[in-house]
Amino acid sequence: HTKTEFATASVPEFLKEGSAVQDTLHPDRIVIGATHDYAFELLAQLHKPLQAPIIRVAPESAQMAKYAANAYLATRITFINQIADLCEKNGADVQEVIAAISEDKRVGGHYWYPGFGYGGSCFPKDVKELAYYSRTVGEEGNLFIKINELNEYRISKLLSQYDKKVGGFAGKTVAVLGLSFKPHTDDMREAPSTKVIPQLLSLGATVRGFDPKALEVVEYFIAKDEKITYHEQIADACKTADVILALIEWPEIIAFDFASVADTNKKQFFIDARNQFEMKKITKAGYTYLGIGR
Repeated sequence: HTKTEFATASVPEFLKEGSAVQDTLHPDRIVIGATHDYAFELLAQLHKPLQAPIIRVAPESAQMAKYAANAYLATRITFINQIADLCEKNGADVQEVIAAISEDKRVGGHYWYPGFGYGGSCFPKDVKELAYYSRTVGEEGNLFIKINELNEYRISKLLSQYDKKVGGFAGKTVAVLGLSFKPHTDDMREAPSTKVIPQLLSLGATVRGFDPKALEVVEYFIAKDEKITYHEQIADACKTADVILALIEWPEIIAFDFASVADTNKKQFFIDARNQFEMKKITKAGYTYLGIGR
């Protein structure tokens, strides 16, 4: 209830966690959703120093663009995970498949991340929102409903497969490397570790966790258990472990010399959850390598 003239506008952000400052100062584009000319011109002037293309759309379109961008990236991750599952059945290597399709300009080589599914604060939330919205407007067979379902059950599916391959997690010590949902952030919202660790415990495993940044917040996301310990050094987490699960591609994890903690007195498994390691190098170090779609 006011006589003051005002306008509503939408300016969604498209930044990535881990590179938020860089993405804010150097955006690919600026989307301004506005119906009022004054509001658009004011916001365009405000964003002009960023020297990025400015796209004017309706407020509804601006909001949908935000959902569409995240849902599309989530779709690429889900798609390549489905291809990886088929590779497991026929002897193909998903990394070779990615190399082959990436040369197609219509497809491109970016954002192919076969693994335990997408996580974080944005992708799961936005895909769930589109799935819910689809149902409310009568689009029951919507793609986003299926993507959400596939991602929800992916970790349970993979852990069940790995449980058989390692001879059962029961009684084994598992080093889980990477607790945040992606490198360069301590954000554990919808991180794979928040589902992986409880399921490993339910399967009878003892867990040792490592992460360069998330150790200070892990207690807010994973319930305390006497069978979980957290370590500030990778070597401490991996020493004498029966299974090493490289969950997130932190540079510190990829660069670590796993041969230095290999135990030649027993069979050890190395699960490469993001296909970031050289299979031959890990095998040469004495581990049985298990990747995604390889």
